[in-house]
Amino acid sequence: MGPAWIYDAGGFLRTSLTGRLGDLTLHPASYLKVVFTSDSSGSYRTFEAVWKEFATFGLSTSPYTFQVQESSNFSVNCSRYTTWGNLSTPTYKWTRGGKTVSTGAVIVTRNISRSQAGNYLCTARHAAGSASVNISVDVQHAPSIDGPSVYKLTEHSLLEIDCSDYTTPGSPPFTSYTWTYDGSTVTHWGILYRSSISRRQGGEYTCTASNTQGSDSHSVNVDVQYGPTIDGLPLVHKVREKSRLKIDCSNYTIPGNPPNTRYKWTYGGSTVSTKAVLDRRNISRSESGTYICSVRNNIVPLYLQMDRTSAVNVYVQYIDEPRLTIVEEEVKENDTVTMSCEVASNPTAKLVIRKYYNVRNGKRTNRVSRTIIRAGCLDSGRYICSAVNTVAGRDDSKTLNVLCSPRQDHRKQLDSVVTGHKNQSVSFRADIIANPRPNFTWYRYDGQVMSSVINGASRSYDTSIESILQINITSDDDYGHYYVEAENSEGRVMLPFTLTAASPPAAPSQVRLLVVGDTSVSLNWISGYNGGANQTFMLQYKSETHPIWSVWRDDITDPGRGGLVKEDVQSLTPATTYQFHLYGVNVYGDGEGVTITTTTSSSSKFKLMVGFGTFSGAIVVSILAVVCIFLIRTSGKREITNPPAGDIYDNVYTYSVPKRHCQDAELECVYEVVMGNAEEDLYCNAAGLNNGDHIVE
Repeated sequence: MGPAWIYDAGGFLRTSLTGRLGDLTLHPASYLKVVFTSDSSGSYRTFEAVWKEFATFGLSTSPYTFQVQESSNFSVNCSRYTTWGNLSTPTYKWTRGGKTVSTGAVIVTRNISRSQAGNYLCTARHAAGSASVNISVDVQHAPSIDGPSVYKLTEHSLLEIDCSDYTTPGSPPFTSYTWTYDGSTVTHWGILYRSSISRRQGGEYTCTASNTQGSDSHSVNVDVQYGPTIDGLPLVHKVREKSRLKIDCSNYTIPGNPPNTRYKWTYGGSTVSTKAVLDRRNISRSESGTYICSVRNNIVPLYLQMDRTSAVNVYVQYIDEPRLTIVEEEVKENDTVTMSCEVASNPTAKLVIRKYYNVRNGKRTNRVSRTIIRAGCLDSGRYICSAVNTVAGRDDSKTLNVLCSPRQDHRKQLDSVVTGHKNQSVSFRADIIANPRPNFTWYRYDGQVMSSVINGASRSYDTSIESILQINITSDDDYGHYYVEAENSEGRVMLPFTLTAASPPAAPSQVRLLVVGDTSVSLNWISGYNGGANQTFMLQYKSETHPIWSVWRDDITDPGRGGLVKEDVQSLTPATTYQFHLYGVNVYGDGEGVTITTTTSSSSKFKLMVGFGTFSGAIVVSILAVVCIFLIRTSGKREITNPPAGDIYDNVYTYSVPKRHCQDAELECVYEVVMGNAEEDLYCNAAGLNNGDHIVE
């Protein structure tokens, strides 16, 4: 047998051909295998024609790539691309990656996924042989993103997240990106970029990757980490000594991110607490000072874990017992007395040295002193050093003993003339200033002889430094002059008294003009002795334009001896000079009167006045700056005009020669009784100033 030639029915050469072939007639639907033999001379001697089953494929027209959307159904019929032979039909097999995926001509894939994309091989086979073709299946789908859910970074650092690093491209592979935040588009690039991110820019960012087949989104929580801060911790915290100090730093802390906060309190460079609450029981003044609260959290990286601090000044408040010192606690009259007082306190206390019954404003200081340049009798008594601050008030006291001779206590009214009826009991009262306590002796003067009063019809008793002689009037012999003698180691004094029958009232004392207005005047006075019967007061007035006395009131009530009476006179004429005449009235007649002159104002402003009063030829001067009124009476009822003669009576006090004894501006004006022919003199006593320099503080 020689070489073979193979032709298909259409005359296309399928295999290489050697030798020469004559004309052939072939059936178009079959294949012919012809085998020629020839001799060595090249001439054809014989041939053998054999018909065999053989298939050919029209593979040149088959599509090599199929595009299909993911999740759709996909099928390919391999027989559509196969030319059949004239014998039997072929068998088919589909393989992918060397593995059989189907044995029919048609491969069917339902709900195809991207994982099923790739090259598929179709092989057709029959007895004559086989043929194969490759088909590429392109499953088109959207891109997918698989990135981190949390991205942590510190505040003010760089934020840079590339969404493409976490994106699996789809098919077709071209991908577009969009970043959104809080509903707004941030960028259309794949990279989310923030050069210095703030805590307000933290939160959920969403990246969306898209192609023609769809999109996929993924959100990442940008966790901006920052430290805690302290805001509003008071600069000063006040606490009382021995109480509990409790300051909660967490009340003033703005948590950071992460929110876990660690606290530390330091004092004087040392740690005193690792809790949020600074808690100190029974705190002492030595624990005053600056306390620092430090906060931090577990921010990453570690080198960014810095303390945030805030300081509070703990102000421990206290006040100790003050200590009052008097250099000499017993002195003689007119000696200098020095007192000092000091106290430890915080805040600085108001400190003052005062007599127990006085109220004085203190100065903020820890030490105060007080000097009485010329100590008087009324300076005796208990002195208190008062220290007061916001914590409490504390006192210390000492007693000053000023030795002084007896004298009349002009702070109290002296009724030296007393009226009484037979079978009536009356009393003389002598109020004396003296230290030490004096002895009292009462005397009766019958015109020739001074004799002491003994127990019997009359008796005397002492209360404090007050002596009272009570007389039961049984006959006319009980009327007359009486004296009391008060004597101690420093000297003595005698005061005169007179007992008379019932009489008209005594003149009111201390008559004052309080307020003078356009059409009104306010007066007040002290009620005097009522003459032994109920009295009322008569107030009259006249002006320069109406010189006849008019009665304002004739029924002003008497509050009793020593009581204060006030009366307002209305309906006066502005800018007019008026005289006001005041006297008491009882069943025995009209008493002595007091006259005061003033001028009403011509504007709406009121003014304090200096009043001038007269009665029975005497003048009453009311000087409100010192508020003293002298009632110098010339009638025999209020003055011993003919004192007894003799050596024993040379130093007997006569009421018509008073010695003024004035306190400072804080106290009242008093009149000191002196012995002998004393001239009128100003003497300032007690805790007051003498000529402006009695007290030095």
